[in-house]
Amino acid sequence: MRMKEETVDERPEFQDEQEEQRASKLVALATSLNYNRRQVLKRAAVLGLSAPAIAAVLAACGDDDDDDDDEEPTATEETGGGEDEATPTEEMTDEDPTATEESGDADPTATEESGGGGDDATPTEEDEPEATATEDSGGSASGGGIINVSSTAGDSGILNPILVGSETWTDYTIFSRLVYFDDSGSLQPDLAESWTFSDDDLELTMNLATANWHDGTPFTADDVIFTFDTIAADDTDTSLRGRLQVAGEFIGWEKVDDATILLTVSEPFAPLVFSLSLIPIIPMHILDGQDVNTSDFNLNPVGTGPFVFDEWVPDSNFTASRFDSYWRDGLPYLDSVEFRPITEAPQRLAALTTGDIDITHTTDTD
Repeated sequence: MRMKEETVDERPEFQDEQEEQRASKLVALATSLNYNRRQVLKRAAVLGLSAPAIAAVLAACGDDDDDDDDEEPTATEETGGGEDEATPTEEMTDEDPTATEESGDADPTATEESGGGGDDATPTEEDEPEATATEDSGGSASGGGIINVSSTAGDSGILNPILVGSETWTDYTIFSRLVYFDDSGSLQPDLAESWTFSDDDLELTMNLATANWHDGTPFTADDVIFTFDTIAADDTDTSLRGRLQVAGEFIGWEKVDDATILLTVSEPFAPLVFSLSLIPIIPMHILDGQDVNTSDFNLNPVGTGPFVFDEWVPDSNFTASRFDSYWRDGLPYLDSVEFRPITEAPQRLAALTTGDIDITHTTDTD
């Protein structure tokens, strides 16, 4: 797509300065990488640009495009989801507002880097995918679209987050923890809505949130105890045992009531709460009595997280869609997330450049 040489006298109306900056970045990216119109539309939808902003981007990049077909695709046709979303069409008329028009106030950091350009085009290994998957839309589903993410480890075929080799991204999209750390490094409540230490720091009482599993079953303290018991079992193929140990010995855990658990340690242990932030909770009502290593649950996970497992295609992709009954305040910003196993760095870069994926990780060997 070529850049128009003439300047536009009439300045478009952007929602805010942040949106104008995102639009400018997209124009520069589309010009440098010779994006066709479809790629511009898809990238604009991912960035959450409003209809006037998208129209301005298309005008700045030039309307003619030899690579486009005669038919008019929507901005999400190439995102891999195939849904008939209320996303902007190529006409960009005012009567057809996009599902992302109201997203100007949202934090765009998870998607601004998805185009392969800018100062930091790809997140590093240390970046937590949680920030992408659970972007808060302020209590309404005003966002939309699909984020395509590469999985650098390939297709493990395991979607149970406590097992060795599990797909890491499912930990942050489909499942919840007792607590988590936000982007600023501050400790935040998740399935545990509050907690208190005893005066001697040897007991930690955690009060659990009112939540439901994706199948509608209520979450209770039994699920936490079951998760910890399963991790501690010798025959469970897990790498999380150390998260429940102090000096090589397991901490104690017990159910006080359906909404309360008590953890005990033999000596004060400062990283205890941090360790809990790394343990996804799995459902007792599904896995109790099964061999967790071979259960069908490992390919059909049920969690309490912001996204619901949708489909897994071996060696191709797996997708998770927004959980519209999510128990925490605010729904996920995105409609769905798709993960694609791409192990080779050149292939990931090519997919990122063409817009087939929106986010990728780099590794030490890349």
